[in-house]
Amino acid sequence: LTLTMNTDGARVFNSSHSSALWPLQCVVNELLVHILLAALWFGAGHPDMVMFLNPFVNKINRIGTITWESGGHVMNLRVQIVCCCVDAPARAAVLNMKQFNRYYGCTWCLQKGTYLNGKQLLNHRIDLGTVPSTLKKGEPSYGVKGPTPLMNAQGPDLVWGVNPDYLHCVLEGVTKHVCENWLT
Repeated sequence: LTLTMNTDGARVFNSSHSSALWPLQCVVNELLVHILLAALWFGAGHPDMVMFLNPFVNKINRIGTITWESGGHVMNLRVQIVCCCVDAPARAAVLNMKQFNRYYGCTWCLQKGTYLNGKQLLNHRIDLGTVPSTLKKGEPSYGVKGPTPLMNAQGPDLVWGVNPDYLHCVLEGVTKHVCENWLT
């Protein structure tokens, strides 16, 4: 039984000091019309992701494998997270990484990037970064600031199991900007 998880913040009131609501939702991939509200956080700013995600991860791990009998056959399903579908700012918070517009802000590579005309540009050589390399060093490296509770969850690939952000990359013109830089 596989889950796609999502979280994102939404301001509740129109004010610079307003509170935000962060739902943690899951889609059961085998039952697409069923969306589960796994957690809800309300407060000023971003939630403490350790406090927010740990209960969810612990619950998923406690569920473990579900066993039942159907038609004389014993069925076993392991519950696991296979995808973390979040936008770029939420991805940085959930994975405990630097924002996409900072040095080493890419989820998928180890490139520092460079600033050109106030924009962060990355040269993506295939050189994957992982959270375990940061843990071995015991200090932030390559954009990873520290561990994330998702490291302890069953299933997720913390590099390839996180989607690119369509909203910020395509709808807000980042892809157009990158293509213009490549072609000029």
